[in-house]
Amino acid sequence: DGGVLSLDGSGGINIGTAANVAVDFNAAAFHLDATGLLSLDTTDTSNGITIGTGTSDVPISIGNASSETTVNDNLTVTGESDLNDVVTLGGANLFVKDGVGGSTKFRVLSSTGNTTIEGSLTVKGGFTGSAGELAINDSLVSIGKDGNANADEIDIGIYSPLTANENLGLIWDQSSAYFKLNHGLNNPTDNVFDFTSGTPSTLELGS
Repeated sequence: DGGVLSLDGSGGINIGTAANVAVDFNAAAFHLDATGLLSLDTTDTSNGITIGTGTSDVPISIGNASSETTVNDNLTVTGESDLNDVVTLGGANLFVKDGVGGSTKFRVLSSTGNTTIEGSLTVKGGFTGSAGELAINDSLVSIGKDGNANADEIDIGIYSPLTANENLGLIWDQSSAYFKLNHGLNNPTDNVFDFTSGTPSTLELGS
């Protein structure tokens, strides 16, 4: 007790060469330093390698301010992740998935409340805006740009619900080839309105 244990060997130091043995370190501080490669490996593909899992709230740091950290394969984060600098995501596809199955699938937040997307944004599904007002800077807006309304036999336009299953809309009626301003329209089926369910509305222009 109170002494120092020194291990030295020009050919290396081997522990458990005859059989696998457990090695436990219990110290106030423990350092591993090397002038060459330092590796931690195991053949246990079930338990693997764990770092800092024995005590809650233990901070873990990897690398210094200029280090390059590489994760060679899958990375799973079971809690929150804070990224405080530029994040570059490469590869052909980026999938953001809510494994819990909650109602909020993907949320983008910023400190200013503004999010900028440089490039095209494709939404395959519904788009809901809840800010009260949707501002579009473009002077021209294309609706159904990649479709073919004639071939698909669908209506095109803008509509809004007045009450449940009663809508007000300015719609291009594909079946009659007219723009129609109607209210009381039933919800569309397969992008087609039944205009017999609605009533023509009055459009006032000028003073």
